[in-house]
Amino acid sequence: MKNVLVQTEPVTIKRGAPIELVRWRLSADGWTYDLVQGTYRRRNRRSITVDVGGHLRKFPRREWHVCAA
Repeated sequence: MKNVLVQTEPVTIKRGAPIELVRWRLSADGWTYDLVQGTYRRRNRRSITVDVGGHLRKFPRREWHVCAA
């Protein structure tokens, strides 16, 4: 399976705003997803930093995407 780059519109997120990230992955039963909820802190070209339960965590942008409802 080749890696596919999905082009999306830029999302404006304010520092301190609640955020939810989603990551899709292939499992033994087909496609599944992981969700992370936290407080947005910052991002750069490679990662999004989120405060999850008082701990700053970096999520690679190539795997994790802002979940919009």
